[in-house]
Amino acid sequence: MAAKIASEIRVRPDFIDLDRVITAFLTGPWAQVMARERLSEQGLTPGDSLNVFSMALDELLWSLDAGQVAGQRQRLVKMILGLLQSLRQGLASIDFPTGQCQPFFDQLMASHQGALELWKEAPADPPKSGHPLD
Repeated sequence: MAAKIASEIRVRPDFIDLDRVITAFLTGPWAQVMARERLSEQGLTPGDSLNVFSMALDELLWSLDAGQVAGQRQRLVKMILGLLQSLRQGLASIDFPTGQCQPFFDQLMASHQGALELWKEAPADPPKSGHPLD
């Protein structure tokens, strides 16, 4: 099931294969986390599923898309802590040593830090065009 989920991740429209460390994490340990989540949900009645780790994947992929993050950096700031907690909980759910994922976490933090630094450098207000309605 993890291999199927890894394939599903690769074909998502929001999946960007720019970094081998992040791709390896998503299609390796995180696909295993999602497989465990799906297997544990079997037998639940519709509506009982929380899909916590699937939602974390959505947030993670969004947070890695520089184009989307650029316009919503406040959202990024608010979600980083919860995202990290979900990632660590997911890895714990499959007894995966988080130390083996340190390169992924380092790369993720570098990506988020880069987005936040660009935000600090951006002007507070867009420049005026000189139009009377500005």
